[in-house]
Amino acid sequence: FFFSSRRRHTRCSGVSWARRCVQETGVHGGKINAGLTSALIHLDWSDDSSLLAVNSQAHELKFCSVDQGKNVASSSTKDVKWFSWSCVFGFPVQGIWPGVDYTDVNSVWRANNEQILVTGDDFGKINLFRYPCVVQKAKCKQYIGHSSHITRAKTNKSDDYIISVGGNDKSVFVWETDFGNGNDIRSLPVSYTHLTLPTIYSVQISVVAVSLKKK
Repeated sequence: FFFSSRRRHTRCSGVSWARRCVQETGVHGGKINAGLTSALIHLDWSDDSSLLAVNSQAHELKFCSVDQGKNVASSSTKDVKWFSWSCVFGFPVQGIWPGVDYTDVNSVWRANNEQILVTGDDFGKINLFRYPCVVQKAKCKQYIGHSSHITRAKTNKSDDYIISVGGNDKSVFVWETDFGNGNDIRSLPVSYTHLTLPTIYSVQISVVAVSLKKK
């Protein structure tokens, strides 16, 4: 689950739909028909919580109106300000792909300063791009630590750290950045942005079941 920008809705992913909960009127479920042909894998909110951007396993990019519960034309979203961007497909991330295989990048995260884009890929690399990243095969800085593919990589709220989660290596890396605390680095070349050696946490991934039934 993930709260929208104004904490009005929560999201969860499923096959071709997203469920929302509206806090003002209690917990009410509703379906948004995203029109996807495969499983939903990434989802982001607009800044005003009125729109969703979604990706599917079939490499689809769709935009949905929360109030209307259906798709909207992509052309109508060109001036939309997005509260987050974690979709691997979309205009602001089109330059992240190193080749024609659109399965190499598993995780995308726009830093909270809205200047840096963090990606994690199948080669165990953390990649730092400028945001937005719209040039084909854009230049980036790469960092190697994981011995397996990276499943997720995100910054903390202040952008002081990147937390990356490995696949088969079952490890969590914490990387210290130099673009945290709201530092404005837009005037600097990407080569000035760097990460320090990560702190490595080996974890055993497990699932905890929690009962939500009222007592």
